[in-house]
Amino acid sequence: MASNAPLIFGVPPAAPAKFSWQGFATILALSIVLGTLIGGAAAAVQTYFAPLLLFPLLVGGFLGAVLIGLMRWSDVAHRPTVLVGTVLAAAACTLAAHYVSYTAAQRHRLPQDDKLALARTAFPDDAARLAEPRNFFDYLQREAARGRVLTAHFTARGPMVWLSWGVDALLIVSAALALVMAALGLPYCNRCRTWYRTTRSSRIPLATAKELAGMVGLELPPRAVGTRYRLMNCEAGCGPTGLELVWRVPKEGTAMATIWLDPAQRTRLQAMLDAVVEEEEEKDEG
Repeated sequence: MASNAPLIFGVPPAAPAKFSWQGFATILALSIVLGTLIGGAAAAVQTYFAPLLLFPLLVGGFLGAVLIGLMRWSDVAHRPTVLVGTVLAAAACTLAAHYVSYTAAQRHRLPQDDKLALARTAFPDDAARLAEPRNFFDYLQREAARGRVLTAHFTARGPMVWLSWGVDALLIVSAALALVMAALGLPYCNRCRTWYRTTRSSRIPLATAKELAGMVGLELPPRAVGTRYRLMNCEAGCGPTGLELVWRVPKEGTAMATIWLDPAQRTRLQAMLDAVVEEEEEKDEG
């Protein structure tokens, strides 16, 4: 079987990314806002669909995907900045989900004020229990005392409820961090402070793929098929150019090589790819 681990040739862009106050402020502020919005949406969704353990993982995964989009949009790749933003976003998401439930409970109980007043008169010993929560924390304490149904045969109460909420929060931040940390491994240019983006991608003939690979001494299998390439550059084109070659060998599998090209190799590469395009256009016209 062909190896699925990519081969890497040349010198990739320098890392780690540098710190900037502007990026720090952008990531932290927007992470909290996005976490709060996602937490509010999660509170609404969980009234219809909230499988134990799976739901917080889904919420954390969605949060991580949104934060990756924020990283790419803001061109911030400083690892500590992004990781702190992710943790804050997960905390905001968790708190927002509980707070939205708290406000929903308040709205639900307001029309019953007259009935509650009568109940307090008839059952003075239960007045404290029937009273509206004094604040958000009091609401959480009451919810913990009332219990949380975890399975068809088990309802957690008191400290067990707080523990279950803590596990949910841990799952959310873990799922978000897993995706964000994987994205932080993508190429980034410290010179212009932008993420690498795909600038060109297509299928190429095997002969051309072999010629491209030959620039770094890579030899493609003679039975390779389905050869494709993808070019990556930073926004200003000031860093090395990334070339990904993908090929498949029948009955063996798919393999990939990433080749980092210097300016001279990049110029040669562009000429080779332009020649392939011109040849295909001539065939179409003929």
